Amino acid sequence: MNHPRADQFLEIRTRWFKDHVATVKTCENGLTLIEWKAPKTGCYAIRYIIHGGTLFVYGDLGAAVYQWSGKASIEFIARTELGYFSGKCEASEKGRGRDCYDFSFEEFVKSLKETIAEEPESYRGLDLDSLEYCEPDEHGAIGWLRDQSELDAETMGMLLSAGKTMDLRMVSHWVGMQMAEAQLKQPAAKPNEGQG
Repeated sequence: MNHPRADQFLEIRTRWFKDHVATVKTCENGLTLIEWKAPKTGCYAIRYIIHGGTLFVYGDLGAAVYQWSGKASIEFIARTELGYFSGKCEASEKGRGRDCYDFSFEEFVKSLKETIAEEPESYRGLDLDSLEYCEPDEHGAIGWLRDQSELDAETMGMLLSAGKTMDLRMVSHWVGMQMAEAQLKQPAAKPNEGQG
């Protein structure tokens, strides 16, 4: 599965989370509550709840549960690598872990053409002209691949995976945690902390 493009990360950071402010509250029962939102709006707002090794996420960008075997913290989660973070997703609207993805027909076609250009002999019988008649989504790509009788199942799976990118909601959960943690480390963020 592919990571999102650089412009998608930039959009999340500079447009979705442009004016967001992090607040944190640590409760006596060990819960840590982080609210990541722009003042006076719920657009792109995320609420994080950390308890033990579990991170609960909900808000305008969907809901998910992430699980680690040891105790998690804001700092720990913010410093994880995106692939590792996504693999810890136990539940979301799109499924779990690496099964959570978006599909780009454009990326699928682009990667398919690049693959064919690199190994033209291996893909000589493919009917690229018929791609323009496919529905421009994952189902269209799967249908087109099935119509290509020269391809075995492993090759079809490899070609189809080229259109898969990590679910942007999951990516936004990770980016938001990183940005919130960085903001909370700044001296100006200290007044937002509270005890409950």
